[in-house]
Amino acid sequence: MSVNKTCDMKLVRGSTRHRTLASGILPPIIITSPLGTQHSSPVSSPVSNPGVYCRRRSEIKDGFGSQKLSSLVQTKRRAFSQRSIKLLGALAIALLVVGLGCVVHLWLQNYFSSKTGQQPPPKEQGGKSPLQVPNRQSHWTSSSSSQDAPGLEYQVEKSPDCNNATPVTRLPFILYSKQDWGGQPSKKGTSLFELPVLCVIISHTAGSRCSTLSYCSKLLRDIQSYHVDKVASLDIGYNFLISDDGAVYEGRGWTKRSFHKRVNDQPCLAVNFIGHYGRNALTSKQISAAKSLLDYAVHICVLDREYKLLGQSQTFNADSPGQYAMEEISKWEHYTPESFKNN
Repeated sequence: MSVNKTCDMKLVRGSTRHRTLASGILPPIIITSPLGTQHSSPVSSPVSNPGVYCRRRSEIKDGFGSQKLSSLVQTKRRAFSQRSIKLLGALAIALLVVGLGCVVHLWLQNYFSSKTGQQPPPKEQGGKSPLQVPNRQSHWTSSSSSQDAPGLEYQVEKSPDCNNATPVTRLPFILYSKQDWGGQPSKKGTSLFELPVLCVIISHTAGSRCSTLSYCSKLLRDIQSYHVDKVASLDIGYNFLISDDGAVYEGRGWTKRSFHKRVNDQPCLAVNFIGHYGRNALTSKQISAAKSLLDYAVHICVLDREYKLLGQSQTFNADSPGQYAMEEISKWEHYTPESFKNN
């Protein structure tokens, strides 16, 4: 195959340029001289000079190839940019969804954590009141709210009617004062016990459980706000409350009467378990803390040695302290099975 024919085959068949080159005749080039005279200059045909033609043909083809390559690169870049924008947009949406999920989770956690049967938010806390104990038997010497060194120390006077208490006794359980959890002081008019107290009533909050000082403190402030604002009580209704981890929180303390119904016309010490024990069993730490608390109350003459132990449901129609708590306290030494609902 001749060079001329080979070069011509690279053209689109049927085109004017193809027919012209195939005939071996190229149109003349018009050259204008500096004097204005025009004359035609013959152009070598592909037949007479095939090397020159094919070289020019190759140069033209290479030029078109570079343009196509540049166009392809730009197209790829645009496509990559579009994909990058879509990817970044999807990532931003995902982060937004995750952020909203976290916000909703925190809101729901705070909402349900306040479901202790008390809805009003806690008010600004006023002055702090020290934990009070019977003046005739004991007083505070030091306190610690640190979980690394829990417990409070009493200096207890020896007396014949106080079980021969030792001069200094360290509590066998963790005890946080009302000041530790940010509680409001009792309002004026809160009645005092006539010691020793003859009965103990066990109840539950029927709400969320807790096992840390920060979370339990929030629950207790909510409970106190509800009792004071909605129930018109002078303080949180219980003398002590016990959390999942066995920590004991001061409510009204050792000397002030609880808001529970009297038993045989006698006010009772109120011990409350934080949580709902119609659905959950008491933890071993709660059980141990409650027993230690009551034993210590006997030790410092807050409780009578022959005190009666009751569930709140035995004094009026209520589910408190729940089935599981009732099953547990019914095994304790001072438990009394009789009902006092009509008392």
